[in-house]
Amino acid sequence: MKHLSLVVFAAVLLIFTPPPDTRATAPDFPNLCAGKPCIQVGTFNIEWFGTTDLSKHQHRSQLVINQIADLIANTLDLEVFVLEEINAESEEFNKLEAALGTRGYKLKAGTSGNEQRVVIAYDDDEVDLIGEITELDVRSEFNISGCP
Repeated sequence: MKHLSLVVFAAVLLIFTPPPDTRATAPDFPNLCAGKPCIQVGTFNIEWFGTTDLSKHQHRSQLVINQIADLIANTLDLEVFVLEEINAESEEFNKLEAALGTRGYKLKAGTSGNEQRVVIAYDDDEVDLIGEITELDVRSEFNISGCP
């Protein structure tokens, strides 16, 4: 039976909008696994990705989408990651899914939260799923008494 260590790495990037003529760079991260089997997990608040309300955020270009995919797949080399604030029914999402797909990732979108949806992705070469990815039934709205 294999034993698997879990290394959690939170990659929270609030705004990812480099100028179109530059490439995104990040520092080299140490080998957190030290030669032991492990899964690196991250999260990325991608901020209104694919929104239909352009007053909230402009759409990302294909170049920027490719840079995001490179950051996730090559620089961070995450096996599992979660994207927050993503409209999985948008053209931008389709482009990101395709860009990550060429790098060996599969994506599964949730259905709650309107354009604030969460997408889970995993490196299909490194992770074997047991069963299906399913969204938990978590409340997305709360009414706190006494608050306006």
